Amino acid sequence: MLWLISGPSSVGKSVFIRSQRFTELTGLRSGTPVLTGTFLASHADLPSGDYIAHYNILRPVWMRSKTASQPVHWRLASQLFRRVKRRTRQMRGKTEPAQVSSTGQLAIDFDAERAWNVICQQSVEKKAIILVAKKRKLLQRLANREGIESPEVTGRPDRRYPFRKWLDLYENIDLIQLYQKWCVALEERGIPYVLVDANDDLYQVIEDKRTLGSPEYALESKYTREQITELLSTHRFLYHRVNLPYGLHTRGRNRNSTRDLIFPQSLSGKSVLDVGCGLGYFCFEAENRGAKRVVGVELNEERLQQAMLLKDIQGSEVLLCKRDILITPIVDHFDYVLLLNVIHHLREPIRVMKELASVAQECLVLEFPTLADPKFRRTLHRSPSVKNDRLPLIGVSSIPAAGQTFVFTPAAIERILMDHDHLFERIDFLPSPMAGRMIAICRKPGGGGL
Repeated sequence: MLWLISGPSSVGKSVFIRSQRFTELTGLRSGTPVLTGTFLASHADLPSGDYIAHYNILRPVWMRSKTASQPVHWRLASQLFRRVKRRTRQMRGKTEPAQVSSTGQLAIDFDAERAWNVICQQSVEKKAIILVAKKRKLLQRLANREGIESPEVTGRPDRRYPFRKWLDLYENIDLIQLYQKWCVALEERGIPYVLVDANDDLYQVIEDKRTLGSPEYALESKYTREQITELLSTHRFLYHRVNLPYGLHTRGRNRNSTRDLIFPQSLSGKSVLDVGCGLGYFCFEAENRGAKRVVGVELNEERLQQAMLLKDIQGSEVLLCKRDILITPIVDHFDYVLLLNVIHHLREPIRVMKELASVAQECLVLEFPTLADPKFRRTLHRSPSVKNDRLPLIGVSSIPAAGQTFVFTPAAIERILMDHDHLFERIDFLPSPMAGRMIAICRKPGGGGL
């Protein structure tokens, strides 16, 4: 008997195999051999007896086939790998590229994937379990993973989990479509299967696959793809590019590289405050990485309403509110406090920085325009020398109507937060993916690392 335990990366296949529920559903004893996709792809003949095939249903998207039978999904994989390389260059201060275009229609050809073919070729009785989980749950588990698989499963030392590779893929995937295609692949091969809810350790059986997209399971959203597409066409979500269900997203600036610079891989158990959150992009991304409490503050009424709509589409639990922190200061404490591209719009930027420093328990993250900011430089008769960056200078734009007032040198930020009041243990300055801007990660003593 071959039991195929399947699902996308980070759905919890290995954890499920070690659970009592697995024994109840399969009747297999503890110690039954587990064969991974990598093993299956390199062995045409499998051992006799009972065994478990541990199969990631996203394998076809990433496998480098040398045949001409799978050009579409290999082309997508190549594009995504190039994105990773561009992001690496971005970390050195280059501009942020646009995200790979995707309609969510992944071209997955299971029959062209070696491991799946090996499974199908075995002349033994086959049954399958499909582990099903919501995308946010998958993203949170993905963020908390350190290794690919445990040594008990692979029989070899664990390797570091390629977090950003899978994050890139999940941002462009229609999860319901993926599950539906896998169900069809099993049906075509005559393999009976059971759908199991893997959102928690109860592992309840899902009786009807047609319920995968229903509000009961809400693998993507209570909104349909058609409804979200209609909302994207009628609303101007132009500030941030926010990832949405079914591989869709809003228009606007892609901030993924900034996200990866300021957030650790996992925010499990952390609290996050984003002041001037706009459409809520960084709030939703913090939630996806496991933050237990996320609050977004926005003063612009239109952006706040749009953020609330995006929250509803995603089924998010982020708290969004309208608040002028100069009038009603923040009193709660948060592990991470974000002030990204807001400081130059404030009437009292120094006061706000110091107040937010008092509520940040681990770190305050600032993104601010420098003397090299293009908009600021256009207001000057003569561009300042690069050498001035070493001086603690604050510039004031001569065209407030342009939406920008203050610019800072890193030395000025450091002087304000470290020399005067010594509010942080240290400040790390990083080039922002946005031209002419910098990111300051201000760390408290004993605070968590980024």
